[in-house]
Amino acid sequence: MDPLVSVCVPAFNMERYIGEALESIACQTYTNFEVWVIDDGSTDGTADVMRPFLSDARFRYKYQDNAGLGAARQAALELSTGEWFALLDADDLWLPDKLERQMALAASDSRINLIYGDVYISYDDGRPEHRYFSDIAMREGDITDWLYERNYIPCPSAVVRIEELKRIGGFSLRRRCEDGETWQKLALHGVWAKGCSEPVARYRVRGDSLSTNTILMLETAIEVREIGLSMEKRPCLAKILRRTIRRLKGDLAFAHAKQAAGNDSAEFERSIWEMWRQHPAHWKTFLRALQCSVSRLTHLDMGVRSYVEKIKSLY
Repeated sequence: MDPLVSVCVPAFNMERYIGEALESIACQTYTNFEVWVIDDGSTDGTADVMRPFLSDARFRYKYQDNAGLGAARQAALELSTGEWFALLDADDLWLPDKLERQMALAASDSRINLIYGDVYISYDDGRPEHRYFSDIAMREGDITDWLYERNYIPCPSAVVRIEELKRIGGFSLRRRCEDGETWQKLALHGVWAKGCSEPVARYRVRGDSLSTNTILMLETAIEVREIGLSMEKRPCLAKILRRTIRRLKGDLAFAHAKQAAGNDSAEFERSIWEMWRQHPAHWKTFLRALQCSVSRLTHLDMGVRSYVEKIKSLY
């Protein structure tokens, strides 16, 4: 018999998008699923838009005070009765055969506890759509080292064995990087993954989404990796986490430099020095930092102004 898939749809003020998201679940070619829509304190018409879907007994609704994505996913996990747990945020979409293809993979190997896949990245600001894994090689099997390097798992593509989620204590309750911390916990306790090379979902990037706040996201990602490092006892994997933390701190310094460049702040110079401190082999960064310091001390431009403008123009 096809295993039951429990689907979590967290929603906070998503009346504009949630109808499409739920319709993409209802249209799945794989039909043995239950859906938990967790309304995370919405004050708009989210509940009204999703109400017609309740005529399908597979769709259920729960309201809670606003607590964030992680808390919504945890609430759905505690209510779920399935064998697998699938994620779909209310502004994303599944392709029609998403669950069918992934459940076929699940049946192919009893060791699998995480299934993911490629997704289309679409932008509300009109930028062209592209595939997430167009320039990244997908990995399978024990992908612990890969997950320690970056959060490579697109959330709307993920399906996880419920017993494994419960074994690691469920979902992270933090407000940012909650998905990355969950995959990190899974990696710490043992992950065996399978991937769909063709897209299974559409991930929407909105200008007002949490993930667009770069500095806060990087600060939280560093905290999450440091927690993982404190728990990781395997030297070769701890080394990967330390390297990842250095990279993230360098990225954070760059984000601060970009912010300071926009404000013509003295923080710009300190941020460039921090970028070099995290990556001392990057001699060009050292020269740029030195250039900034000499310019400040001599009151000469030394090419710093053009460098500031270059930083401001970069994503």
